[in-house]
Parts: sequence; structure tokens; C-alpha cells
Amino acid sequence: HNPSTTTQPKSSDRRESPPRKTLNMTEIIAHPEKNDVLCGRGGATNNHIGNRRYREIVSDHQTEYLHAKKRDKQSIARR
Repeated sequence: HNPSTTTQPKSSDRRESPPRKTLNMTEIIAHPEKNDVLCGRGGATNNHIGNRRYREIVSDHQTEYLHAKKRDKQSIARR
């Protein structure tokens, strides 16, 4: 037994986050698609299908989130 080494948990014991997609913030999207959420004010962004779906998802989880304990809110927000 070598006291200078540490034991790493087995990969099955660790929770790993899925890989994050790196976004190129200089890319211009000329034609937003159904899963895109647009920033801005007014009817064009409010009525975009991605924004409507986003608001629907938020609404679906809002009551649970508002009643949840602080420690549980992050997992609800990730849904």
C-alpha cells in the first residue's frame, strides 16, 4: 500500500455532467428554428415557437419550483 496515492471513486460512483456544447457567440443565425429562444421585446420574439415552448416549460414546472426547498430547485430548473 502506497500512502502517497489516493483512491479515486469508481466512475459508477461519480455523477458526471453531460458534455456541454461550446457555442460560437459570433455566429449569426439568420433563420431561427423551433428550439431557438429569441431575446428581445415585442411580438416577433414573443410569438416565436421556441419562445412559446420555453414559456410552456417554465409554466409546467413553476408551481413545483415555487414550493420546493432551495436544495431541490436546481434539479427542477434543469428539467
